[in-house]
Amino acid sequence: MSRLLIAVCLIFGAFLAQAADPNFDLAEQFVRLLRYSDQYIEYRRACVTTGSSVTPESLVRENPNRFEGVRPSMKHWPEVVDAYNKYFEEMCARPTEQEFLSALARSYAAELSAQDLKASIAFYSGPVGKRLIAAHRKAASNVYAEWTRINSAEMPRADANYSRRLNEIAKKAGTK
Repeated sequence: MSRLLIAVCLIFGAFLAQAADPNFDLAEQFVRLLRYSDQYIEYRRACVTTGSSVTPESLVRENPNRFEGVRPSMKHWPEVVDAYNKYFEEMCARPTEQEFLSALARSYAAELSAQDLKASIAFYSGPVGKRLIAAHRKAASNVYAEWTRINSAEMPRADANYSRRLNEIAKKAGTK
């Protein structure tokens, strides 16, 4: 119980310290101005897309026992597909958007002075800054698309290697 109380006190203390930091407020404003929430949405979509681009059927072709022996022709296959989809939804659920944005704001608040943040906010509020924000958003979108494409192509091979390694371990352990 005392560990829980200590943890709660530390978290509450960190929250109060963050809330009392005037740089944090400026950094949050900066993060909103740069529209990092759009990047978060792209990241989340790329994460889920990577999972959905590699189907359970393709994984079963690589390793017939991948899903404990349940295969597409079996009655319970839709449950496997549902579990697989939920796995990626859960895996991609964290960090939350607020966690992502707060981490960025904390980083900017720690690295930049209030004067730096105010100057950056002024710059990015102007015409060149707005064009840079749009260019950054497009670049990030392109990077996430490429990331998804590469991860999707690599996933079946990585999964097959993972299954092979587990099989080797099971043989050495005498469980297979």
